[in-house]
Amino acid sequence: MVLEHFSEKASALITPVNIGIVSISREEFIAIDTGIDNSALNKVIKQTGKKPRIVLITHHHSDHMGGARKYCGKLSVFCPQGELGLIRNPIMEPSMFFGGVPPNALRNKYLMAKPCSEAIPFNSHLLNDFGITLIPTPGHSTDLHSVMVEDVIFASDSFLPAEIIERHSLLFLTNPKQALASMERILGHNPSVIIPGHGTPIEDKKVMKETIAITEEHIQHVKTTLVEVIGERNTLESTVKESLKRILGETTLDEFPLWRYFLNRHVIFNYISELEREKLITLELDDQIIWLRLE
Repeated sequence: MVLEHFSEKASALITPVNIGIVSISREEFIAIDTGIDNSALNKVIKQTGKKPRIVLITHHHSDHMGGARKYCGKLSVFCPQGELGLIRNPIMEPSMFFGGVPPNALRNKYLMAKPCSEAIPFNSHLLNDFGITLIPTPGHSTDLHSVMVEDVIFASDSFLPAEIIERHSLLFLTNPKQALASMERILGHNPSVIIPGHGTPIEDKKVMKETIAITEEHIQHVKTTLVEVIGERNTLESTVKESLKRILGETTLDEFPLWRYFLNRHVIFNYISELEREKLITLELDDQIIWLRLE
């Protein structure tokens, strides 16, 4: 875990889940996300000698808010309005993936953080007083917000570097079209550095533009694969199975735990919804089987 400084006020602890740090005094800082547990923020406290005054949660995924429970009721924990329900009631996340009350395999720290019932919506006026600007950047999740301090943008999972795309093969996106628009919105703020939720911070303007192009290529690859599969195998479940096999590789699929299957299936469902919105496919129910048809 390395603490990197990007401006007088903005720093980040570079870990598997990057933690943003906004220095507001000699004694205090504002944390942007917590990581999956308290270990990252404990490291920041030890390295800086400061304590968090406010915790900002960019979105509800457990790897970004898992450590927030420790601070709920003790500090102000702010989050986007559209993420609030899932942060207060994390069981909604695996329930959404499963389509009902989730089985035990989906009730784990990767899908279900401990609830932060005292979390409240962002207070823009208060945060502006600390030099913080909130940028709506949905696409990875419904109401993810990036955080801008001076000309440094903590983009969370709305702007992931090429190394992360290559490693995972299938980005988790709730709305691919929104995701690309959010990346362009971030670039429009002319940041000196973009700190992603995972991976290496991006300081080169050319690399920022290339990252958007790589993400767009990734999204198009997934959509093209889905259209090809739908043309060959028309049921919903067979489309999910075959498209994941082609995108991730059959060997990789066999190594996944059950909860990862539901996570990946959810992503494919989101792409199917986008293809329907674009009027490229239709969904039909026939004899209790969901069929996908190319338009």
